[in-house]
Amino acid sequence: MRDEIYKDKVYISKFTFNQKVVDVFDDMVLRSVPGYKQMIELIGLAIRSKLIKRMYDSLLPGGALITCEKIIHKNEETNKSLISLHESFKRENGYSQTEIAQKRKAIEDVLILESIERQLKRLIDAGFKKPLVQMQCINFVSFLAVK
Repeated sequence: MRDEIYKDKVYISKFTFNQKVVDVFDDMVLRSVPGYKQMIELIGLAIRSKLIKRMYDSLLPGGALITCEKIIHKNEETNKSLISLHESFKRENGYSQTEIAQKRKAIEDVLILESIERQLKRLIDAGFKKPLVQMQCINFVSFLAVK
């Protein structure tokens, strides 16, 4: 099913992972999240570290965790450029400017972005020895962490 949740101009409430999203999730991810794997940024800041620690604890030695996170860059100009590129990616994949703007408004208070450095520190704090950036596509970064 095609993602048209934000196609019409309507009052935008905060993003919730409801049945509408479930129904179009595959299409939504395909058209708006380059390099999608497991994403943590939609989980509240207060429990992210605990979740990563639980994932670490559940792995056998040599086991790996791969996450893909939308990041914020420390340099404001670089960050603006990455956002612009990501919006271009969405337009090229069939989203209208209205859909892009409404989706951004819906998730702006839910999606709490962090820097690459903060993501790596969280992985180290959980016990991973040498987590690394394995790929970056626009403002999405894939991390590989081995126990």
